[in-house]
This record gives sequence, structure tokens and C-alpha cells, in this order.
Amino acid sequence: MLNIDEIVTYTKARLQLYQLFSVLFNQQPSIELTQDFYKVFNPDTSLLLESSPAFNEGMQCLYTFSREVEAQEISEVTTSLNVEWLRLFRGIKPDYGLPPARASAYITYDIHALREHYASAGLKISHPQFEPDYAGVQLAFLYKLVSQELQHWIVNNQQKALKTLSQENDFTNEHLSWISELCHRGVEQAETSFYRGVLLLLSEFLESEQLWLVECSNTLYSLGSPGE
Repeated sequence: MLNIDEIVTYTKARLQLYQLFSVLFNQQPSIELTQDFYKVFNPDTSLLLESSPAFNEGMQCLYTFSREVEAQEISEVTTSLNVEWLRLFRGIKPDYGLPPARASAYITYDIHALREHYASAGLKISHPQFEPDYAGVQLAFLYKLVSQELQHWIVNNQQKALKTLSQENDFTNEHLSWISELCHRGVEQAETSFYRGVLLLLSEFLESEQLWLVECSNTLYSLGSPGE
């Protein structure tokens, strides 16, 4: 069974990953952004994904990309990454790349219910460029929830932490199932080793999240909420 110190350590790592993955969808790529990606995969974050073939393959793709960068001009690498970002995530035209990285482009989807979920969490979620069901916006929402959860741990409020974990679990189950298809299709169509690695790691991370949320909730219930 997890102890509270382990939960805090993992929550900090999860926060880093949600921030990183949301930024990778929401910002056009640069060499600096790819370097940030390497930095985030430290021993703490790797604990979330260790002993996974998909994790190992994803990391190998990133190592391959780092070697490719050394052999090319920075401007050439940046251009290829930007073309790939548009082709995989923005759906700029029907016969070019994947559909836009939006839930409604992959499944039958109720955007009104999504907006209500955002509002019920008491968080303002908006982006001047992207739609509310865009992958980067949804991941940014989870980043904000996990940030709240971490603050509850810091002040040792297990009851509020459990409530936030429940919100994270509900949102993941109700609104993120489509991203596995995005990752699967993106891995197949990616022309850069960087984005292939990113999508492999994102898919693995979201799978691990479902297990993690259940395990954390079970740990808290077993400990009992304060005042019970």
C-alpha cells in the first residue's frame, strides 16, 4: 500500500507530465521545448511508467531524435517539427494528416457536458486558439486539477485530496478515452521520431493514470478521512 510521502512524490511527477503534454499540444514546437521534454523524464516521473515496453520504445524514439538533431541544422529540425505538429494535431485540411486533435473529431461527443465538467470543478478553462475538446485544453484542465490535489496534500487535507482525485478519475474516464486512438494513429503516421516518442509516452502515461487514481483512492479510503 502507498504511503503519503509516495503519493506526494508521484503527484508532483504527474503534475510535471500533465503540464508538459498540454504544452506540447498547445505550443508550436521548438528545440527548447524538446529539451524540456527530456528534462521532465527524471527518476520521479519514470517511476510512473517504468518496466513498460511502450515507455522504453518512446524513450528510444527521443534518444534517436536527439542524435538526429546533432546531425542537422536547427532551422531544418524546427521546420520539420512544426510541419509534423500541424499534420498530426491541427487537421488543417481533410486529406492531409490526421483529423484535428479534438474529441469530437474522433468520437460522438457532447461538448456541452465537457463545458459543464469544467465549470463544476470551479476552474475557468479557455484558450484563444483551441477548442474546449482539444487534447491540449483537456490535458491543461487535468494539470490544474492535479495542482489543486498537490496543494491539498501539502496541507495534509486528505478529504479534499480524495474529492479532487475523484474529479480527476471522472474526467479521465468520461472525456479522455478518445486520446488512445489519437496516439495510436499518430504513432503510425508520425514522420519524426520526436512525435512518435511523445505519443507513445502519452498513451502509456494515461493508461498508468487510470491505475494510479484507483490505487490512490483506495489508499485514502483505507486510511480514513480526517474526522471519521
